Amino acid sequence: MFDLAKITDKTLLEGILSVFYSFCGIPHASGAEKPLSDQLLKRFQSAGLIASQDVHGNLTVDFPATAGHEHAPLTAVQGHLDMVCAARAGSGWDGRTDPVRTQIIDGWLCSDGASSLGADCGIGNAAAIWLLTDAAIAHGPVRLLLTVDEETGLRGAQAMDASCVRDVRYFINLDGFSAHQAVISSASGLRETFRRSLKTCPTQGQTAVRLALTGLRGGHSGYDIGKNRANAVRELCTYLRALPVSYELTDLHGGTASNAIPFSCEVTLVIAEEDISRLRASARRFQTALLKRFGTQEPDIAVTLTRVDRPAAVWIPECTRAVIDLCTSLRDGVYAMRSDIRDCVRASSNLGTIVTTGDAIEVHTMVRCADPREERVLTALHEVTAEGTGFTRHADGYPAWPGSTASPLARRMDRLRRRLVGAPLELVATHVGLEPSVFYAKNPQMELVSIGATILHPHSPDERVELSSIVSLTRLLGATLTDIAAAP
Repeated sequence: MFDLAKITDKTLLEGILSVFYSFCGIPHASGAEKPLSDQLLKRFQSAGLIASQDVHGNLTVDFPATAGHEHAPLTAVQGHLDMVCAARAGSGWDGRTDPVRTQIIDGWLCSDGASSLGADCGIGNAAAIWLLTDAAIAHGPVRLLLTVDEETGLRGAQAMDASCVRDVRYFINLDGFSAHQAVISSASGLRETFRRSLKTCPTQGQTAVRLALTGLRGGHSGYDIGKNRANAVRELCTYLRALPVSYELTDLHGGTASNAIPFSCEVTLVIAEEDISRLRASARRFQTALLKRFGTQEPDIAVTLTRVDRPAAVWIPECTRAVIDLCTSLRDGVYAMRSDIRDCVRASSNLGTIVTTGDAIEVHTMVRCADPREERVLTALHEVTAEGTGFTRHADGYPAWPGSTASPLARRMDRLRRRLVGAPLELVATHVGLEPSVFYAKNPQMELVSIGATILHPHSPDERVELSSIVSLTRLLGATLTDIAAAP
């Protein structure tokens, strides 16, 4: 058995990178992690460990306690196997077949520039595997959980049987992005789809124009929802609701995903020719008002009018009213802020997209809440809105991990980090979904924390991880497992 403090940073880093490089040689995009899962299963079983793989490819590996620590509480260490495969334009890299080629530049590990790196969450997994198989630290019973399909909705974690954490007391997730932070709470993610039939009628007006709201920043509905960014779908529908010109409407669309703040929205309007000048003046006032409200965050807002071919059919007035009423009545933006963590959103809703699919109109939203009670309030409001506008509503998602800054496990790790590097561990909450929320729902008695190395630009060809942060992450994880074993 080794004292981790006696292992040099160089030896530690070489060991972890050796494990990580083995991941890089096996393509493991979301939904295609089976080859990597198979290789790891073989490795663990060859080492004499009790390891199993479920039908989805999730792995469960039990590491027995080192001698003298058999009665320590069971600790789960968890990460996800899949990576987001982002290729640089023109690189020719294919995440389904090509390995990730790596390089080290100025103290950072990155790809060769052709692809994303997969440090999210490969570095955390490599650190855990090296610690438990090669470093031979003192620890109590440890269960390693490696999941699939995290990047596409936490699906692997959701599919795992609750027995995997039934007896777990401490749960350490390794999907963090900063070595000096510990995440102690994450939000739920509820995707809503509102749908109603679309009916049309022959066009009556003379002149057709394309009205477009563009130039907005958009952003992530979790990370950016509290940054006072304009929602293009919401703003355009609000404008249409009070438009001082009679119009017929067709082809209203905007947004790219339920979890992205829309940066553009467009609609085709059919009006009387004599109303063109009034509409242009109204559009200019609309742009001026938006710049006044959001100019600091949205300096490139543009509202444009372009003549287009007159469509043969438009939406019937009932459909037009229903869509605009829905999109202006659904909650959008921040609903509540946390009181225990500064500038942290606790509950929000994002009006993500509006599209037409065949003979139907669909609106997609994303509700995020750290408190399940607030999620129930928001969804109840949305249900009433849907019913009143003739839309059906379907929802699916993952639960919240409420957490607390008073978490004993987080406080323990803060104390250990102060001892190791002389600096505190910042306790933060995140307004996005993390796998601990899914596992928390399976066993709410666990104490959970999420930590990680310092990773910049994840999910892009510029992804990189700081080498020194890999060392500090690994030493903190090792010290935590040893401390739990010695003083549960």
